Amino acid sequence: MDKESFKKDIDIQLQNLERLVKEMNELIDRIDKEPGFTETRAGASIIHDFYSGVEKIFKRIAVHIDKNLPTDEDWHSRLLLQMSVSVKGIRCPVISESLFREFKEYLRFRHLFRNIYGFELKWKRFKSLAFSLSDILAEFKKNLKKFINIFKNNKIRSIKVVDMEVPCCSSLPGIVKKALEHAGVALPVTEVTISTAGEILSGRPFPTRCCS
Repeated sequence: MDKESFKKDIDIQLQNLERLVKEMNELIDRIDKEPGFTETRAGASIIHDFYSGVEKIFKRIAVHIDKNLPTDEDWHSRLLLQMSVSVKGIRCPVISESLFREFKEYLRFRHLFRNIYGFELKWKRFKSLAFSLSDILAEFKKNLKKFINIFKNNKIRSIKVVDMEVPCCSSLPGIVKKALEHAGVALPVTEVTISTAGEILSGRPFPTRCCS
C-alpha cells in the first residue's frame, strides 16, 4: 500500500468512528433516566464497534509502518501497547500515555462484550465509556495528526540532528527521515555527531525524499 492509499484508508476509518460517536450521542439523547434492554445492548455494541475501528487503524500502522503485527493469543493487548511506544528508527509513539490508559478500558469492555450474553450487560458497566466516546475520538485524532503537524504547521526550513557517538543515538537520523516521509515534506537535514569528549566529529547532510 502506497502512502496516499494508506492516508485514505485511515481517513475512512476515522469517518466510521465519527459515525459511531454520532450514533452514541443520539442514543444518549433518547435515554431518560435508565436505559432499557434495547438501549443497553445498542450502546454496548457501539462501544465494541468503536474500539474495533480503533484497532483497525492500529493494525494498518503495525503492518505498513512498523512492519510488525502481533499475532499471538494476546495480540489485542500487545498491539495497543505497541502503539503507545516508539519503534526505534521508524516512529515515535502513535498515542499518548493517557490515551493508552483510556483505550485499555475500552479494550477490557470489548473482551467483556464478546464473552457474555447480551442480557447480562449492565449499563453501569460502560456508562462512563459511552459518555466519554466523543472526547476519546477527538483525542485520538489529535494524537494521530500531532507528529505530522510538527512539520506541516511550524514552517521549519531545515533540521539539524545532533547525536553522540554512542549506540543509543544512532537511530535519530532514521526517525527524522521517516517522520519527514510520513509528513510528505522535503527539508534539508544535517547530522552532527559529537564525541563522548564533547568534540564535533562530523557534520554532514543526509538525503531525504518527499512522499506526497
